[in-house]
Amino acid sequence: MKQPRVYQLIVALTLAAAIILTEGQVKAATNNQNTVAATDSSSLTTAPQQNGSSATASLTSSSSNPIHVYSAATKDVATAQAQTNQAKQAVQQAANQLTSAETIKNNAQTKLNDLKNQQVNLIDGSQITLTSKQKNEITNDWSVLNEGPASGTSFVDNQTNDKNTVIDTNNLTQAQAANLSAYAASLINNLRGQLNYSALNNQQTATSDYLNTSLIVTSGAINFAKQVAANYNSDHWNGYAKGNHDVPAIQKAAAINGLDQGGNYYEDMESFSNSFTTKMTVYAAKQYLYNAIYDMLFNDASESYAHAHSLLGLDITAAEGISAEYFAVSFDQYGNIHLELIKPDYVIDQTKFTANFDTTPLTTNQSQISIAQNALDVANKNYANALTKYNSAKQQLEDAQNALTTAQSKHNKNGQYYEDGHWYLYQNNVKQTGFQYIANQHKTVYYNNNGQMLYGQQHLNGHWYLFDTVTGSMKTGFQYIANQHKTVYYNNNGQMLYGQQYLNGHWYLFDTVIGSMKTGFQYIANQHKTVYYNNNGQMLYGQQYLNGHWYLFDTVIGSMKTGFQYIANQHKTVYYNNNGQMLYGQQYLNGHWYLFDTVTGSMKTGFQYIANQHKTVYYNNNGQMLYGFQKIKGKTYRFNTQTGARI
Repeated sequence: MKQPRVYQLIVALTLAAAIILTEGQVKAATNNQNTVAATDSSSLTTAPQQNGSSATASLTSSSSNPIHVYSAATKDVATAQAQTNQAKQAVQQAANQLTSAETIKNNAQTKLNDLKNQQVNLIDGSQITLTSKQKNEITNDWSVLNEGPASGTSFVDNQTNDKNTVIDTNNLTQAQAANLSAYAASLINNLRGQLNYSALNNQQTATSDYLNTSLIVTSGAINFAKQVAANYNSDHWNGYAKGNHDVPAIQKAAAINGLDQGGNYYEDMESFSNSFTTKMTVYAAKQYLYNAIYDMLFNDASESYAHAHSLLGLDITAAEGISAEYFAVSFDQYGNIHLELIKPDYVIDQTKFTANFDTTPLTTNQSQISIAQNALDVANKNYANALTKYNSAKQQLEDAQNALTTAQSKHNKNGQYYEDGHWYLYQNNVKQTGFQYIANQHKTVYYNNNGQMLYGQQHLNGHWYLFDTVTGSMKTGFQYIANQHKTVYYNNNGQMLYGQQYLNGHWYLFDTVIGSMKTGFQYIANQHKTVYYNNNGQMLYGQQYLNGHWYLFDTVIGSMKTGFQYIANQHKTVYYNNNGQMLYGQQYLNGHWYLFDTVTGSMKTGFQYIANQHKTVYYNNNGQMLYGFQKIKGKTYRFNTQTGARI
């Protein structure tokens, strides 16, 4: 309703002081927020120019820019401003909750990945790789297994002591049984993890889906497997000759442990030979297990792929309500290798099972993987909920900002205004452009040629900058660009840095084109050196244990060392190959034989006995093997001119 001019004057006089106070309150409320609308502009200054000069244009209240005395419509502005401030707070709270949920989700994913990487390490380099068809179509056509595995499948044992450690597989200690069971469980769990369960479940008509269940090695499972092997021995059961399982032997073990005795519900078995010997190295035992798993996967057509069903966990569906099976292996004296998989839903006498079957996991982390997967599922759900709330809060903020803009449109423009979905900065109704420092919000922002505030990554005047996607504030320091999966660094002027940079006491390396922070081994061409940056991007120095190998980096420039190196604080000489990795054992280098300690890598000198070659040799003070007649400490010795063996 239009009021008489006299009434307007009375209102103006009576509200002037209150309006001035309200204006100050609005500015205080919007500190550290993204809006200042129709307020005193003394806090707005031009940001320092990129060439280093400081051009400051203070907008101060003066006779040319008096404090405004608004009409009654000022109440609408104040109300809209308050609602906008509340909406901003809601957005900030939702953003904080979203960030927290994302951090929890990322940490859960990292933990799960770390546990799975630990699981892979248990197989000591061995790998059985399924083909694409086998991963995606096996339940539709099991004959795809007849094609054999994908490339990269091989038996490897990286444990150097395994070839020298002899065990009796018919009388395994608990530790030996746990070690071999963990090896086999990790091979099988790795195979199960390769399956594309989404594709397999889409192919089946059953109402219950397949699950990625895991094998967990426990003391109870080990004792069960040993009981089965002992029963085979008592029954003189040669599976190679008989061609099938000793079911009564399995049923006896099941009865002791309170498990269902209706048949062989537990065992996958491979029988190798009538002339099987139980004494072998750990290396040989692992190879037997590897070959058994391989054979029961890819040579199982005659058994209708029953072993493959069991090993791949495709005999279990979600309806059974289990996520893991207890597992262990055993060997008997007749060449039978037993893989025992005990499902929790086969317990029929809980009292006897609890008393005799210890379900505590012995090996690293399969139960932890299941827990970590559940935690990740919860974290993903919480993140989705937080994202929904954040988007809702953003929409409410946009509505409030539009209402504020409508209310502000009636007044002379100085300060920040939200119009048509963009933020603008006005000085005496003129839109400002370029870098601007908003003093009362402690941030530098950028307005394009149309006066609109920019967000996210921007290429300006030959440099890349990053502006907050909500507040528009210019970012500095380390920043992670999620959609490009890279960490970059912006200097104090907000400009992205490239190449080598010395920051906060550390050297970093950033890609010279995209600015992404480098990690791992990197070759610095113009300095002719290889260096290493850790996961935080910081250059490492001195001795470092990386990916299962020892390396040495210069303590000043970080360059990777190769060749003979003396480690003063350990009083030893070692040798690093061309890849920078410390070598061990006998090595033929530059026309000479050397011997390095198999644990510490220290170069040996003097008389040394080479056990696996049954010879004593002599290494001089330079570590080189000597040949022929040699005078050592006043005595003459003779060494074979070819092998160096003392004669």
